[in-house]
Amino acid sequence: MRIFEGKNPSLTEPPYPELKDESELHNTVEKNIGLFFQDLELVKHEFEVDEHNTIDTFAYDRKHKMFAIIEFKRGKNDLMFLQVDRYDNAVKKNKRACLWELSQALGLNKEAVKWNNTRMIHVKEDFSPEEIKYSLDKKRIELCVVRKYRGGWLVHHLGNEPKHRPRRHTTSSVDPPRTGSKTKQYLEADWLAGKYGGPKIPVSTQNLYFDLKNAIREMFPQIKHVQKKLYAKFYLKGGKTVFTVECFKHKLDLVYATNNVDLLPINDFVEDVSKVGHHGPGKHRSQLRQQPEVSRALEYVELMYRQQGGGRTTKAKGADKQNDSPNNAYVPSAYRLASDAIDHILRDDKEHKTREIRDHLYKTLEKLGIVIPTLRLDNAVNSKLYSLKKAGKIASVGSSTYKRV
Repeated sequence: MRIFEGKNPSLTEPPYPELKDESELHNTVEKNIGLFFQDLELVKHEFEVDEHNTIDTFAYDRKHKMFAIIEFKRGKNDLMFLQVDRYDNAVKKNKRACLWELSQALGLNKEAVKWNNTRMIHVKEDFSPEEIKYSLDKKRIELCVVRKYRGGWLVHHLGNEPKHRPRRHTTSSVDPPRTGSKTKQYLEADWLAGKYGGPKIPVSTQNLYFDLKNAIREMFPQIKHVQKKLYAKFYLKGGKTVFTVECFKHKLDLVYATNNVDLLPINDFVEDVSKVGHHGPGKHRSQLRQQPEVSRALEYVELMYRQQGGGRTTKAKGADKQNDSPNNAYVPSAYRLASDAIDHILRDDKEHKTREIRDHLYKTLEKLGIVIPTLRLDNAVNSKLYSLKKAGKIASVGSSTYKRV
């Protein structure tokens, strides 16, 4: 697409094509936000800050380290300027929610935001003289005219025009990738010693943490570790976070990087922390205080590992090496066994209960002489069903009932 600034003779003069609706303007600007606003990056589409305020486009200004609120309007709207203070206050009152969305979208933390100001931008096809005058008097509202022509899109800033302007006559629809600034390196030993503002971790809790870390290294070789200021991040190649760990004096907080209750159902071990302060993406957390809870957490880490595209897991420490004996043959993962059971049961066009899938799975394990914890099998079945449903290969036709599409 072509983006032009101000008046340009190559554009067909009015009457220009009518926009279908406000959503066409909204979607076009969001998909090409780097072309319309050079320093902005998209954080969230229709961000629900709280139950009373939903922002059309929530963005981040990397140059000035501040959030940007973009509102799209059509025709005369007497309430558009009243939203400015309301949205600004809502953002500052819900800093945790805003920072969480920022970390999810761009991988940035609270140190990347200056809360003293927020960019407020109104986008319309045209503004009245009264609206322009009000914007100039307010001194904090940016007006941006965006019109659709047959030769491209026109962008023209009015009132409190920022110094940064869109590129001229570009044919690219995507901003070139930005290279972030160098981040400070943190040491695991200093983190555990409480040198970064956190508590000093006792030896017993440190041993629990290293037991978890060593088990992750042995079972999931593709998972990497990086030390952050207040938590440890475990991720896959490409930056996909699997989970994060925060250490306290008598426990570990393990936060899984997912919001999917179908993948990780809430139970006595996995809790919802969407309204509780925590570090890292995701809203599901397990608290580890003893060694058996580490083993239980590994079951859920495996589900996250599979969902994020991890490869085959290896045997846990102490497992016998494989040989030609049937008793020591390679044991398929719970996820693989669940996948085979689902493919077998849902091979026709009939409706089937998840109970049938589990019954087939247990009979298969009994024949093979394989022992896998029931929790791991149930989680594997739920994870595989969710993946197939999301891919459109199966459909839910009732409570715990599925059918191949």
